[in-house]
Amino acid sequence: MDALKAAFGKEIQKQANKVLGDVMNKVSGSDIKIPGALKEEERPSVVPFQSDCSGRKKAVFVGINYFKSKAELFGCINDVKNVKSFIIQNYGFVQENIKTFTDEPGSGNEMPTRANIINALKWLASGATSGDSLFFHYSGHGGTARDLDGDEVDNFDETILPSDFEEAGQILDDEIHAILVAALPVGVRLTAIFDSCHSGSALDLPWSYKVDGSLDVVIIDNRKAALESGEGGREGGREGGREGGRVGWGVAEGAGEAR
Repeated sequence: MDALKAAFGKEIQKQANKVLGDVMNKVSGSDIKIPGALKEEERPSVVPFQSDCSGRKKAVFVGINYFKSKAELFGCINDVKNVKSFIIQNYGFVQENIKTFTDEPGSGNEMPTRANIINALKWLASGATSGDSLFFHYSGHGGTARDLDGDEVDNFDETILPSDFEEAGQILDDEIHAILVAALPVGVRLTAIFDSCHSGSALDLPWSYKVDGSLDVVIIDNRKAALESGEGGREGGREGGREGGRVGWGVAEGAGEAR
């Protein structure tokens, strides 16, 4: 089992390094038709990751099965248990600096309500300094809500659904970005995993990547894409918009200003 975990961890690191290397060093040519895709001369200059992850390590885990509801899922709580065990055993995280929220009866964990998740995200980012490593894992339902501030190419914000979403509402990607990303100091590493629908841009990062038909990696400026979409009218639907993959992940480095 130990050998399997070690191999799994190495494979994750290998794939992450490949993706990050492709994103930072390679884009397709000028014939790209994807909204917001950058031409060679437009791509951002390479900014090396600055966090050495030598400081504090904090993590928040959210797993919601929505027990006994029409939206019930299976496996989200197990996801949290497995990933939490993995980062504790392999990456130096300790239970004292981890907050876990699940709707599992009798678990002793706090409920993953909207208020609890928002407060947990604030706790995760609070007091962060250069060298710190922050980890956020969400497993549950994802959704969309009508974009009201014009920063989405498909006119919809991405959302996550807390256990009390029917009463308290969804949590917008704008909110997650403001709490977890925008305020990070220089040199802080945030790793986030969203195991949910519409997860590809759940952090509302200004940059994203996708692989085109020729397997080239395309850097997409989401702000530029939103502007281009707005110029063409705001009545377009979601076709051709954000990817709605089941699992999305992101790595953000604090840079004083994320937008």
